Amino acid sequence: MPRPGPRDRQRVALSHYAAIAPRIEREVPPRDRMALWRGLAIEHGVTVRTLQRWQRRFLQGGLEGLTPPEHRRDHGTVRFWRKRRSRGRT
Repeated sequence: MPRPGPRDRQRVALSHYAAIAPRIEREVPPRDRMALWRGLAIEHGVTVRTLQRWQRRFLQGGLEGLTPPEHRRDHGTVRFWRKRRSRGRT
């Protein structure tokens, strides 16, 4: 599978921003925040936690914070098996 190029990573960052923009661009009363998160999560097909993580990354690093890395640190390994081995399973 080819590595994503800079434009692909930029598109991902922009789509993540589009998902969290309603929460970032306007002040939402505390009592209404979770309802907004839930609606955005359903609309974008992700969890509320994922949206909150994207918001934190955006607030810390701007659009660059939403840009995925060029490749994972464990690129080329199967994560499923590594997790099972670390739990003592084979």
